[in-house]
Amino acid sequence: MPLANVAGSTLRFCAAGALVAWANLAHAQQKLNQYGYPEKHTPRPTSPAITVQDLMTRLYIFADDSMEGRNAPLESNARGNAYIVRELTRLKIPPAGPLGSYYQTLPYVERTISPRSSLTVDGVPLALGTDFVIQSRGMTRIVDSARVIFAGVASNPDQMIPPDWANNRFVVVVLPPQPPPQQAGRVGGAGVAAGGRGAAGAAPQTASVNVTARYPNALAIATVVQDLRAPLPGLGGRGGGGGTGGATVVLNDLKAPRAAAQFLVTPQGAAKLLGRPVEAAGPGTLGGIASATILYDDKPIPHASNVLATIRGSDPALANEYVVISAHNDHVGLTGPDAQGRSTAVDHDSLRTARLIALRMQMQG
Repeated sequence: MPLANVAGSTLRFCAAGALVAWANLAHAQQKLNQYGYPEKHTPRPTSPAITVQDLMTRLYIFADDSMEGRNAPLESNARGNAYIVRELTRLKIPPAGPLGSYYQTLPYVERTISPRSSLTVDGVPLALGTDFVIQSRGMTRIVDSARVIFAGVASNPDQMIPPDWANNRFVVVVLPPQPPPQQAGRVGGAGVAAGGRGAAGAAPQTASVNVTARYPNALAIATVVQDLRAPLPGLGGRGGGGGTGGATVVLNDLKAPRAAAQFLVTPQGAAKLLGRPVEAAGPGTLGGIASATILYDDKPIPHASNVLATIRGSDPALANEYVVISAHNDHVGLTGPDAQGRSTAVDHDSLRTARLIALRMQMQG
C-alpha cells in the first residue's frame, strides 16, 4: 500500500505540474480547446519512465471521441478495455482474470418487470399497472403471507409507527402533501420517502423520512401515489422505472443481500391492501395478508468487464500478499458538457487509467 500511495503522489505531481508546462509549449503550435489543451495529440512511442509525453499519449487515446465515453456496460466500454489489454499484452504483464484471461466479465443485464409478477391481498389479486407497479430491480425479500400495516405519512417520524412494528410486514406509507402547483419549477426537489437528491426544477417537497432506512426489516414497502406513471423525486433510485416497462441496466448480483420489495400503489390499491380508504387509516392500522411474486425479464449485456493483471514481486516471504492498485475504466458515455455531447472525464477516469498503465510499465521495466 505505501508503494501505491507514493506512486500515486508522484504521478499526480507529473500530471498537474508537467502538463501545464506542456500546454504552454503547445499553445504556440496549435489551437487549444476551452480547457487550455489541444484537441488532438499525435501518439508517440512510450518508455518505461513516467513522462509527460507518455501520459499525454495514453490519455488522448483513452479519452478520444472514438471511445464514445466508455459507457459501461455498453460496447464503448469494451473498446476502452481493449486498449488497456493491448497495452498490458505489449508490456508482457501476465493476466489475472478467470481462465488465463485479462477480462473479468461483469453480469450486467437490461432488466424489466415481467408481466407475470403479482401482488395479492387475502388471495385477491391487484392489477399490475393499474393498482400498483414494482420499483425493485434487485434481490428482494420473499413476501409470503405478510400482514399489511399502515406506517403513516412520511413527514414526521414521531407520527409514524416505530421501526419494530414493521418487522416482517408489508408496510404502506403516504408521501407528504405536495406544495401548490404555482411553486413548481422554482427550486430543486428535496428527495422523498426512499431518499435521493431530488430533481432540479421540481416542486419543493415537505421534509420527509427515509422509509427504507427507518424500516430495515420490512418485507415490502408500498408508497401511495396519485399517478403510477408520474416520476417522483427521490423514489426508485437505481431500481426505479416501475411497471412492466422501464428497462433498467443493473448488475445481476445473485449474492447481493435481499432488500425490502418496493412498490408504488394508487389510493385504490392501498385501500385494497388496508381494507379501508387511506384517509380512514392511522399509524398502526392493520390490513390484510399480502403475498407478492416479483419476476424479472433480463437481457444480458456482454460488454462490461474489469481488466486484471499481476506484476509478481521477488521476495518469497511476500509471495501470498498483494497490493491492489486500481482505476475505474468506465464513464458516462455520450453526454455533456461539450458541444459534441461527449463527456470524456479527462480529470477523472481517463487520467487515472493512464497513470496506472504508466506505473505498471515502470514497475515491469
